[in-house]
Amino acid sequence: ISNLDRLQELWLDMNQLNGTICSELGKLRELTELRLDQNKLSGTIPSELGYMAKLQYLSLNSTQLNGTIPSELIGLTDIVFLSLSNCSLSGTISSKFRNLPQLRYLYLNSNKLNGTIPSALGSINALIDLRLDNNTLLGTIPTELGNLAHLQQLWLNDNAHDGVVPSE
Repeated sequence: ISNLDRLQELWLDMNQLNGTICSELGKLRELTELRLDQNKLSGTIPSELGYMAKLQYLSLNSTQLNGTIPSELIGLTDIVFLSLSNCSLSGTISSKFRNLPQLRYLYLNSNKLNGTIPSALGSINALIDLRLDNNTLLGTIPTELGNLAHLQQLWLNDNAHDGVVPSE
């Protein structure tokens, strides 16, 4: 598949695919959609996926992926939809997600993410739907999330947040 250098969409979701995600997929520079969700894929998310400059839609949810979210994904500046939910991802949520100006849907729910919610998420102006529920996030809810003028859904349940609900 990595030789299909004109491929724009790759839909392999809802199969019984197993093994790891091939790093060679990062060579698909024309790809705008990659759907590998609802498979039996394991291992880590290849950092090479962050080199697909035209990628707008990435769905890896409901797999057996683990490890951390590769920092290279922050290079996907055209990304609109990013779903990494219902895996076994760990580590913290990077404040560099703020560098994804087109991002409208960010699904990181149902993982093993920890730490606090970065206040920088409040500067992703296009964000419509933010799901961080069912992780082990803690601390206060950043008031900066109140800056998300287009936000329609905010799921922060099933974590370990404390403090008050921000009025902003």
